[in-house]
Amino acid sequence: MLDCLLDNVEGVQGVGETVVGLEEKFCADEDGEREQKVAAFWNRVKEVCENEADVDWAEVVSTYREQAHPNKFLRTLLADQENEFIARTVRSVRRVYESVLQVSDAETLVDSSKEVTRALLIAKHLEEGFIIHLVRDPIKVLASDLDRIVNKGKFRFLRASYDTEGREYLFAFLTCVNWVVGNLLCKVVKLYCGERCMTVRYEDLRREPGRTLERIGDRLGVDVTEVVENIERRVPMNTGIGLNGNRMRRGSCEFVFDPGPSQREWPTGYERMCRFVTYPLRRKYGYVG
Repeated sequence: MLDCLLDNVEGVQGVGETVVGLEEKFCADEDGEREQKVAAFWNRVKEVCENEADVDWAEVVSTYREQAHPNKFLRTLLADQENEFIARTVRSVRRVYESVLQVSDAETLVDSSKEVTRALLIAKHLEEGFIIHLVRDPIKVLASDLDRIVNKGKFRFLRASYDTEGREYLFAFLTCVNWVVGNLLCKVVKLYCGERCMTVRYEDLRREPGRTLERIGDRLGVDVTEVVENIERRVPMNTGIGLNGNRMRRGSCEFVFDPGPSQREWPTGYERMCRFVTYPLRRKYGYVG
C-alpha cells in the first residue's frame, strides 16, 4: 500500500516485492492490462541489466533472492563487504536497482520486499539506502493470519507452507513470536542505519495518510503534495509496475486510497495469548494504553 502511494510521487519508482517477485523471464496474461505493463517494464529492466553490466540475468536473480532469506541474517550481520557472498549480492542488488532507475527515469526507488535480511544488507552496504520500518499492531496481524490458519488450514513460515489442521493455536502462537522476533531484528538493522531509518505505524498510514506521507516525504526529500491531495479528493492513482503485492495492486491499473476498517472477528482466547506474548514491544510502539 505504501509502495503504491509513493509510486505516484514524481521522481519515485515503486518496484513491489522484488525478493519474491523477481523472475528469470516475465510473462503476461494476454487479457491482463496491468500484467502486460508489468512484464514489459521488467523485461526491459532485464535487457538493460544484461547490456549495461554484461551479466547473466538468471545469475543476478538467483543471487538477489538468496541473500534475503531469513536464514542468511546472521551471515549478513557478521560478514563484511570483502566477503565474496556479500560482495556478489551487493553487486546484484545495485544492478537491479540501477537498471530500474534507468528504465523508469526516476531518482528514487521504493522496494517493499519486507525482508529484514535485505534491510540489513542495505543498511550496512548501500550508503544511499533508507529503511522504512513499517510496524503493525500484532493483534491485527494475528487476526489477518488466522484467516489462513483456521479457515484455510495453511500457514507460511520461512518461505515454506505448513498444514495447520489440529494445530491452529500453535501456529497462532508462532505468529506472535514471529512478530516479536522480526521487530527485534529490525532494531539490529537500525544500529547500522543511523539517521537513514524511520519507523511508521501501519495504523497511522490508514488513519492519517496525508500526515504520514508528509513525514516520509520530508525524510526522503520528495514532494508528496499531489498524492496527499489525490487521497483527500479520492482521485484514482496508478498501481504501477510493482511485483506481487495485495489485491489493491494486482486487481487493476488504478486504485483509490480507501483502506476502510478491519471487520475480522476471532475468538478472544487468541487475543489474550497475543497480548501476553507481544506486550513489551506493543507498549514500545504505542499499542498499549
